[in-house]
Amino acid sequence: MSWGTPAVTRTARKRHVCNLCEWSILPGDPYLRWCWFSDGFATTVKTHKGCLRLVEEYTNPEPGGSYVIDEEAIPEALSWHEPSKEELIRVAGPVLGRLWSNYLNE
Repeated sequence: MSWGTPAVTRTARKRHVCNLCEWSILPGDPYLRWCWFSDGFATTVKTHKGCLRLVEEYTNPEPGGSYVIDEEAIPEALSWHEPSKEELIRVAGPVLGRLWSNYLNE
């Protein structure tokens, strides 16, 4: 069984790495943080707000309403949906939208 605590918004005091895109969360950046528990394993998840919005927009929740949250979630979902650069910017915000757009066009 898997479950997580509610996500809370924090402001980074030091550099973190986003669990979804593996890019930096820099000091001063807002990010989401929650704990995830699954089969005796516990972890703290930290993500850019825009990355989580991409997962929520382009993936389907599993039974029970939880989303697949791992570094493959976004590339897999975006390669399937092929959103435009404008759409990525709308969902993820200007900085992350451009980064993901460049990543998909490599």
